[in-house]
Amino acid sequence: MSEDTENEWAFALAMQILNAYPDPSHPAKQFDDDKLHLQPPTLLQALHQFAPTPAGRKNIEIEIVIAIRDTQETNSKLEELTSHYWHALLIPCTSSVISG
Repeated sequence: MSEDTENEWAFALAMQILNAYPDPSHPAKQFDDDKLHLQPPTLLQALHQFAPTPAGRKNIEIEIVIAIRDTQETNSKLEELTSHYWHALLIPCTSSVISG
């Protein structure tokens, strides 16, 4: 498989996974109106779209696919991944802007 084909496949699969959230056969977190930006499709698609490099976009795609591999609990795994990105990337960024 060529690198371009592999990239297209990873992108398509990642977006399919996000678009299928929430899987109705498993429990999903309920988000209040003021927390809708924390839903996995919203946050992960935004991170993907605005990643500063193609490698960053590919890493997000791979993380989405890996998160649900070998599990039926896709909702909770996507929620965990979203929480990880929120706490590891976005909170430190906004904290430095606020305190700077």
